[in-house]
Amino acid sequence: MWLVGLGLALLCTVSAESECSRDHSKAQGKWYVTGMASDCDHFLKHKETIKILVAHVSMKANNKLVITTNFPKEDGCKKMEMVFDKLDDGTYVHTADWGSAKKMDIVSTDCKTYAIARAQVEHKGKTSNNLAVYSRKPEMSSEIKKKFLEAASSEFTSDQIIFPHEVACETEE
Repeated sequence: MWLVGLGLALLCTVSAESECSRDHSKAQGKWYVTGMASDCDHFLKHKETIKILVAHVSMKANNKLVITTNFPKEDGCKKMEMVFDKLDDGTYVHTADWGSAKKMDIVSTDCKTYAIARAQVEHKGKTSNNLAVYSRKPEMSSEIKKKFLEAASSEFTSDQIIFPHEVACETEE
């Protein structure tokens, strides 16, 4: 489930640096998680099988973000919808029924073609740190990949970074 949380980091904060990041309507629609980094043991154990996730972002009243992701399971694709609440500091948080909490912020974005998001996930007393790059297309440009690697290199080793090549569970929501 940590991967879903990572995949949901797309819109989960308001960045004071960019006017476009305050207008969440620009981030609605379909995004692909085209690169990931994590210090989570589960991520590292399964990183060879991780695929590009597809996230569909929409908004509700009261600054709530809804992110729907279909992710692969052994018995097919599973749809998960998560609602994120806005905190006073401008970040968004989601607390899952099973007790994990995800708090996220945007590291870098142009609000049109990519976003690099950082997520911190707390589950069963353990905290994991994650970084993801999102794009409107399943292919990542070399410029965006370079930005992601620059952001990831300060927190993660090369063994903790992956760039999946195959899209999983794509839908047209």
